[in-house]
Amino acid sequence: MTHPSWILGIFFVYAATVQINSPPDPPCGSGNLCKALCTLRNYLNFTNRRTFMSYNFPLNYTIRVHYEEIFRFNNISQLRSSVPDLPEENLQELWLEVYMEVLKKVLKVLPQKHPSHKYTFHLEKLFRDVQQISSFQMEHLAQIQKILANMKDPNTKMWKSVKPKALMDNCYRTMHCLFPHCFPTENKQADYCSFHYWKMSSKRPKNLEGSTSAVMENDRQPPTRHGRK
Repeated sequence: MTHPSWILGIFFVYAATVQINSPPDPPCGSGNLCKALCTLRNYLNFTNRRTFMSYNFPLNYTIRVHYEEIFRFNNISQLRSSVPDLPEENLQELWLEVYMEVLKKVLKVLPQKHPSHKYTFHLEKLFRDVQQISSFQMEHLAQIQKILANMKDPNTKMWKSVKPKALMDNCYRTMHCLFPHCFPTENKQADYCSFHYWKMSSKRPKNLEGSTSAVMENDRQPPTRHGRK
């Protein structure tokens, strides 16, 4: 059976468009840790965060997290300014511990058949991969120990209700802030710990954040506001 030439023309235009809209992954630093973090970055790209941490939840849905689990730039800057000569490894390990706890809380509210469950489960696995590779051996400073203790205290009264996507947005940005050597950029003046950098980056195409192909095939879902299933 032959196909009209105009149908084939549409197919090739579509194929070319898909190719154009699927850019290669952004550059990645060398070493096993950077490789694991870049895999995590690509899986945390804007499209995935929006789909699996926002669209698949009811409108304005929030989860309860410890106050310490809202980990942002100001937390990093406050620790750096209050603790002289704070080892960067302490902050990196704290970031890892915080977001592994956050993902546990997200998974806890997701039924197994929820369209975001498999994505979140795999995301947690990627964090465990980073943890195994990093193997932080440094002794925690008193300030870090206090944060970790408060974060894991079930009797704390310091709870906050936060949207899952907001938590993962914080995760994505602070990861770049704490591991900048793993995410090289052509802009040598770029400061991943700066609000200005992310404000400007929000004006760029979102698919430049990371590969939009980093989505599990069985998890591809159309945007929905139907909430949990």
